[in-house]
Amino acid sequence: MLQVNANVDHKNVYYGIFMEYYRPMNFSTVISELEESGMKQRQMAAHCLCQVNTISALKCGRNKAPRWPVGNGLLELHKERCPKSELLQQTG
Repeated sequence: MLQVNANVDHKNVYYGIFMEYYRPMNFSTVISELEESGMKQRQMAAHCLCQVNTISALKCGRNKAPRWPVGNGLLELHKERCPKSELLQQTG
């Protein structure tokens, strides 16, 4: 049986394939940096298989805990398109 650590807020912590992101994420910053790299929100939404308003809600802070496919998709894009981001530098 799978045991869940009750002390961890699993809605806001992503244990994705990128250990650099092993902490609660500020998706507003992730999306802003992706936009600075030239991506449009509709392109992010297409990659994450979600609606543009989902991306917009994350950027504005109306949604702080996206579903796994959306959050992980954004992190994949961010790692690919923003390799010099401070988000990556902070985790050392």
